[in-house]
Amino acid sequence: MRLSTFLAVTAALTSAFTFATAKSLTGDRLLVVLPKADAKSTDEYSNFIDSLKGRGFQVAIEAVNAASLKLFSYGERQYDHLILLAPKAKRISPEVNAKTLIEFLDDGGNLLLTAGTDFGGVQRDFVKQLGVDFDVRGNVVIDHFHYLPLGPAQLEDEAETHSWLLADNFNANATAIVSDSVRQGAPVLFQGVAHRVLPGPQTPLVWPVLSGYPTTYSFDTSEGQSVSGKDTVLAAGKLHLVSAFQAHNNARVVVAGSPRLFSNTFFQTELPAGTGSTSNAQVPAGNAKFADEISAWAFHEKGVVKLRSVTYHKAGEPVPEKNPASFRVSDDIVYTAELSEYYDDKWHPFRNDGVQFEAVMIDPYLRKTLPLERTTTITAVYSAALKLPDVYGVFTFKLDFLRTGLTRVQQLDIVSILPFKHNDYPRYLTAAFPYYASAASLMVSFLAFCAIWLYNRPPVAKSKTG
Repeated sequence: MRLSTFLAVTAALTSAFTFATAKSLTGDRLLVVLPKADAKSTDEYSNFIDSLKGRGFQVAIEAVNAASLKLFSYGERQYDHLILLAPKAKRISPEVNAKTLIEFLDDGGNLLLTAGTDFGGVQRDFVKQLGVDFDVRGNVVIDHFHYLPLGPAQLEDEAETHSWLLADNFNANATAIVSDSVRQGAPVLFQGVAHRVLPGPQTPLVWPVLSGYPTTYSFDTSEGQSVSGKDTVLAAGKLHLVSAFQAHNNARVVVAGSPRLFSNTFFQTELPAGTGSTSNAQVPAGNAKFADEISAWAFHEKGVVKLRSVTYHKAGEPVPEKNPASFRVSDDIVYTAELSEYYDDKWHPFRNDGVQFEAVMIDPYLRKTLPLERTTTITAVYSAALKLPDVYGVFTFKLDFLRTGLTRVQQLDIVSILPFKHNDYPRYLTAAFPYYASAASLMVSFLAFCAIWLYNRPPVAKSKTG
């Protein structure tokens, strides 16, 4: 083989490998934790795992109680993403606990976590710190209006519980997490435990993705009790099935109350004809597409916004290589920001009408929505002409964009707004013309008085002689 041919083939293979592994912007090392690392447990989620491998992830599988399960080694994070499909485990491994999971999140790692009716202690403690509280053990989600009728083979264990929900009540604000194709497709088959979002400082960081209906409630039917209002803690609007969390460092967590949502059984279950938004023919449940989309969001394969550049300069002057550190009061400036959004394995211009600029000194003195000026192949350019406040001091030029399902974009620049020096003012001010006239009239009057006093002598009386 000639050297040029060998180099061309090598470059092509390298390019193909790079394309296959470049979808997640935060890395491709993925750890899947199962109840047991045997063939039975792996086969139960093989469709989901194969989908992850097809998207370019380097998937490692570990048992939940394996001694070799470590998220950090010598202080370095060993994986970029973590999937926990073992909700019954009270402990994950000797070296993984709720504190370790928080450290993994703080270090930029992303998680996809599933819960069940016997949700374990470590994982429950972890999600509570995110502002998510799962229902008590033994309770399951039930809906007598939105459920999948079970076949004869399943009636022994699942009879009349109506716990196989057909869920498509997606949060209207979570369009960046779940696309319209999933919303308008077949319902998601769900069986598991519900959760609620706790009030507190973490609440703005948690977004319900899939919620229950007004007819959905959570209850323990294991002993056949009758349902009463005092027994149902979670119902209707407070009941959520899948939620998403994004930390201040843009690390992401998806919390689902059903491990079976990702199983081959639910991926392959066919819905009755005419169920939900399906056609007259039987179609598979929407679990496969839904699982792909929420995992893609969790692992930074979509919904990522990047601020590429920020420039500001005095109006009428060329854009400098470096942004100036100071301006004068009431200066006219131009503020420009370039933003891109990542999805479908490439960067696109980010179009949004909520990009705002603020000039802040304790309180915002100036707030302006930046209009879209133009777009390039990968960026959207937002720019606005601004007049700085007539107040001098140290200001923060702030661009802070936070929307449901998108990474937070924040740019803070410290800029001094200076007063005019005594020699910076113009020689004559229009507003001071009355004072100039007063001074001039005073001088003219004084000169006139002096002239009159000097040259207007009294007449000298003539003396008589003789």
